[in-house]
This record gives sequence, structure tokens and C-alpha cells, in this order.
Amino acid sequence: MSGVFGPTLALSIVLGAIGGIPPGSAPAPDGAASDAPPPVSLPVSASASPAAEQPIDATGTKLKEIGHVRAVTEFCRSALDRTNRSIVLVLENDRRIGIVQNTLRFTDFDFSELSRSKGLIELNEQFVALRAAAVTGNGQMALLKEQLKNSPTDDQRVALLELQRALDGALTRQKRLADRIGRMIVMIQNHDRIDEDTRAQEQFEANLTLNQPGSNRDPVGGSNANIPWSLTEGAKQDADDVAGWEASISHDENDASDRLDAAFSGC
Repeated sequence: MSGVFGPTLALSIVLGAIGGIPPGSAPAPDGAASDAPPPVSLPVSASASPAAEQPIDATGTKLKEIGHVRAVTEFCRSALDRTNRSIVLVLENDRRIGIVQNTLRFTDFDFSELSRSKGLIELNEQFVALRAAAVTGNGQMALLKEQLKNSPTDDQRVALLELQRALDGALTRQKRLADRIGRMIVMIQNHDRIDEDTRAQEQFEANLTLNQPGSNRDPVGGSNANIPWSLTEGAKQDADDVAGWEASISHDENDASDRLDAAFSGC
């Protein structure tokens, strides 16, 4: 499995017959930004491109369009619309997570203040949009769960509830990941850059001290124990951390995909 999300399917349940939102579009955050932590203060500038290196290939998801659904009742129309909105938000967030991973992995945050600033602008943009979309999607799923109290049949209620839980799980994980990304941004913004020459000098001095008679060798860290990692090295580790969320989010998305047909078979 790839370690990065990226553009997946332009997934949206086809609602042409019932007047739903068009594929690929998404609702405004509906005030969700007020629930998000304040964005990191950054200079106004153009978005940074993630890296000169080749980005990691994106992975897909099983979540698919179910174009055969034709909602007849008002209950199904509403349930389908809320599900569609959440799916669009989930997949747009997958793309944002991919941008975050590539930015962390391929940006040299130590090269110059400009390179760090551009990387932070890109990360902050994705963080704000990722969290706001996840909060909005959670709201749609909360409305769907409330609606299910009025399901025409118990079987339909159970099937839709299982779908709701899977989609809500993916959105909740995305929101938690957004909070984690916010902390990464703060770390990069508030720590000094360490270029290669500075780090090499610190390594040399640590080795020199370590080899002095009577020096205490750190059994765990050795000569690297007191040398701070550069921002770029730390960002690469953060990229691995973000990638670690992929399996759980994909699991919820694939679970939702498996439950789509059963959820709307009664419509």
C-alpha cells in the first residue's frame, strides 16, 4: 500500500434524477471553521509546490459511485444527499492529505526562510481545508443518524446506520489527523532551521567530545544524542506519521464502499 493519499476517484453518488449536488462539488464548510483551532499565522504568498523530487504515487480507494440508485421517497432523497455530500468531502480530504505528505517529504525547510515559508503556507492551507471539511462531513453524518430514527424498515435503518458509522469514522480520523498536522506546522514554524554545514559541525564537535578521556558515552543516542534534527529531517518523519493514518482511513472508506449497495437497495 502506498504511503500517501492523492487524487482518487471523482466520487459522488449520481443524483441527476433527484436534484442532488453535482459530482466533484462540495458544500461550503457551514461554519465549521469556528470549530477548528485558529490557523497558524503565515505571510501571504503563493502556494508552494511540493518539491522538485518525484511525488509518491497516490493510492486509490474502493469507494465508488453508485449510479444505479434512483431515490423515490423523500427519506431516500435526503439520506442519499447527505451520504453523497460526506463522500465528496472524504475524497477531497484524501487529496489534501496527499498534498500534505508530499509537502512534508519533499520540501527543504532548512534551505532558506523562503523555502520554509512556502512549505508552511501549503501545509496551513491544507490543514484548514482538511479540518473544516471533516467537521462539515461529521455534521452531515450526525443529521443522517438522526434521520434514521424514521427509517421505513428496520433492515434499511440497520444498513444505513452501518454505512453512516463507516463514513463518520473516516471523517473523524481525518479531523484528528488535521489536528496532528496543525501541531506539525507549529513545530516547523517555531524551531530554528539547521543547514547541512551546521549539523555537520555539531556532529564533529559531539564526536570530538565523546572521544575525550573520561567522557560518558550515551548508550542510547551515542554521538547523536544532543544533536537536534533539522526541520527537513523532522518533516520527513512527520510525513511517515501522516502515512501511518492511511490504513485506518482507507479501511473505513472501503467499509463504507462495501455497504453502499445494501444501504440504498430499498430506494
